[in-house]
Amino acid sequence: MTTVRPSRLVPALLLVLGLTGCITVVNASPAKPLFAPFLGLDGAMCSLASVGPDATLLPAPPPPPGEAMDLARACRGGQPPRGQLVEVETSVGKVLGHLTLAPDASGVLLAFSGMGMPADGWVNRRFAERALPLGLATFAVVRRETRPIVLDPLREAKGGLEAARRLREACGLDPRRPVAVVGISMGGMEALLAGREARAIGLEARTAVLDPVLDVGLAAGHLDASWQGVADNAMGDYFRRILQGRWGEPAGTRFADLIARLGPGAGALTDPVLDSPAAWLCGAPPERFTVVLSTGDPVLGAAQRERVTGCFPVVDAGVPGHTPLACRLDLFDELLAAASRAAPGATP
Repeated sequence: MTTVRPSRLVPALLLVLGLTGCITVVNASPAKPLFAPFLGLDGAMCSLASVGPDATLLPAPPPPPGEAMDLARACRGGQPPRGQLVEVETSVGKVLGHLTLAPDASGVLLAFSGMGMPADGWVNRRFAERALPLGLATFAVVRRETRPIVLDPLREAKGGLEAARRLREACGLDPRRPVAVVGISMGGMEALLAGREARAIGLEARTAVLDPVLDVGLAAGHLDASWQGVADNAMGDYFRRILQGRWGEPAGTRFADLIARLGPGAGALTDPVLDSPAAWLCGAPPERFTVVLSTGDPVLGAAQRERVTGCFPVVDAGVPGHTPLACRLDLFDELLAAASRAAPGATP
């Protein structure tokens, strides 16, 4: 008798139910979320749909980044191609990012993507397109992917913020306009840290995030749990595939193991306790930070969200799923509107 491992059964069930139950789970009305509740799978479907065509590419080794243009050349050349790969020298090393620059841009949008998500994927491309009418040039940060993988959100935040400041100077953007910062998932934590670091150095910035990592330990615990429901386990299996297929981690690697690679003793800037937004966000000024949470997160779980929902004014996304952008496209504009708000007392 053949035994089917649960880790293989859950994605198979998700695929079968998704293929055979489309008429049942897809809402016809644009006024409702794209997927209707069906065995609790709507959250997983919104999550995977938000990754888009990249969903099948994330569990594979990333392609080489390609040739990057230096920032001075990109600004001097007028309007580079949208999504032009640019390299910026910073105090924490070279930072790569995809630059979308309009001739009439006056501000900069710093965009951080989810774990394993390409910085030039459809999510950041849409952010960049929607940011153009707001007069924002977009710099979408390419996360460093080492072997073994070290996810170091504070390093990404510092590098991205410094790159944004250099971009503003090199391209002659308005220094009085606050830096706009957006991020989702792991990129949401990076964006929040960028906002925190900007405040620490007296730089005006506005940060808007969707389903960020708020507590590193609790988020890792949820992803490592053996059984938490069909949707949660399906997404957990998906992210473990990213660990193994994209970064070559052994099959037994847990997300808790990644936390051990953080901290000064491990050569990383991030302290998983002190730098988790749950440790400092409740004391942060809400006018500088906007946190949008889905109605149910099958990737990061509920425990980490509860750390801040009682002490910080979070916004309900109105749809389930981890970063459910595909199920409610208005979230792009709402996040951009929050991130591009003028500083109090600023001249329009």
